[in-house]
Amino acid sequence: MNPFFRWPRLAVVWAVALAAPLEGRSGGLSPRENWRAKPVRIEASGNPAALSNLLKGKTSTWRPGAARDGQWFSMRFPDSLSTPVMLTYSASSQIEAVLEASFNTTDGRNGDWLGLDTSVSGPFLNKVDIPPPKGLWVRVRFKGNGAGTLKVWNLGLYAPRRGMRNDYWLALGASIQNQSMRQARFHPVIRRAHPRADPVLFNLAVRGWSSGDLLGNLPALLESHPHAGYALVHIGGNDVTFSRPFPGYAEELQANLETILDTLENAGIIPVLARLSYRRYPGDLSVPPDENGSGPYVTEIYDPLCSRRTPEFFDAEKGRCAVDLYSWFQRRPQELSADGIHLNIRGEESWSMLWAKVAGGIVYGSPSTAAADTLKGRIGRVSRRSPIRFGPPDSAVERPWTLVIRDVSGRIAHRSRDGGWGLRKPAVWNLRDTHGRPVASGPYTFRFRSGSTEYSGSFLVLE
Repeated sequence: MNPFFRWPRLAVVWAVALAAPLEGRSGGLSPRENWRAKPVRIEASGNPAALSNLLKGKTSTWRPGAARDGQWFSMRFPDSLSTPVMLTYSASSQIEAVLEASFNTTDGRNGDWLGLDTSVSGPFLNKVDIPPPKGLWVRVRFKGNGAGTLKVWNLGLYAPRRGMRNDYWLALGASIQNQSMRQARFHPVIRRAHPRADPVLFNLAVRGWSSGDLLGNLPALLESHPHAGYALVHIGGNDVTFSRPFPGYAEELQANLETILDTLENAGIIPVLARLSYRRYPGDLSVPPDENGSGPYVTEIYDPLCSRRTPEFFDAEKGRCAVDLYSWFQRRPQELSADGIHLNIRGEESWSMLWAKVAGGIVYGSPSTAAADTLKGRIGRVSRRSPIRFGPPDSAVERPWTLVIRDVSGRIAHRSRDGGWGLRKPAVWNLRDTHGRPVASGPYTFRFRSGSTEYSGSFLVLE
């Protein structure tokens, strides 16, 4: 038997190892593909041809022309579509988007229309959540000062599903995250490196927020995004600004970060925690020297948290969070703005690129050949009283390792690690969750990492 995935012989629960990860290509981190929703017909108040890309599962830009009472387009989806639909769009000025449905229209234009919901656009990517259409015509009508000569872009239609990992990203943080993260920056970098990916990024960062502000508002944010799959987290800079030098506010900051990660994981969202950015403070307690700034907070709080809480996004060779916004801007102060904290245009582009390349490279990356060979065609029996062993034999592990097991919705079922000191600790799972309760039957994915070597895959536990 391949040493990287070993089953005990006691037979109580069947476990079937699958040949490929259940939701992608990277040890259970990757999202489901082909998640666009395709209408079978579209009508519009003007320029319907510009919306034809939506019929093909692509993104559109729509300029319908001038209209006194606003503009609208209507869609009919296949009768077989029973999941909600998410419409995304960006607008140059604030407008209202009114969602309507009709039970008696024959062509998407006539008939009676019932208002279902109204939302107001913000400066970044916006969305309209459409209940399962079930063969009905639905219409989105744009109203407000900007609707007369409307232009909307990033128009896309998606079919997110609960309990499955959607290619749906949230950017959480404060002013630097707010100024830098855009769908138009994030999506192209991802697609160039991973052509089968199709991410949607919502910027939920708020200028001036501290870690406590994000923590207090996070439940409401997640309630508005129940289908999100990933969260890019950069928060704590304002905590440091007002409490430095280290260890000012360090205990509270760490506690807030821990709870933020707990909240995201409990919602089935994979958090990606970054190192706090380099901050070149002027005036009293100026930086350099680095000990007056965010550096000690990074090494004492963020790096250990990444190692322990988000090990998939931890660079074990360097001993730091994989998304290293501190080192990048420490080496490139020319990308900081005049205050030494925020970013200029070049810095904004670097910020978004780092998130996309590093986090995206881990999420969308292909599994190792060894991992695929490990799982190919393997069927075993396991007992809930006997652990599943992952990784090579104990004596063969010479570097620190991490093991993370997730259920199909992305929630962590097991996390363990060995720092590489003292007696070797085997990578095992006793089929219990992080609270010590027996796990439910169903699909699980694993990711075992030792140094630069990774093994990943998925398996199915059946009663």
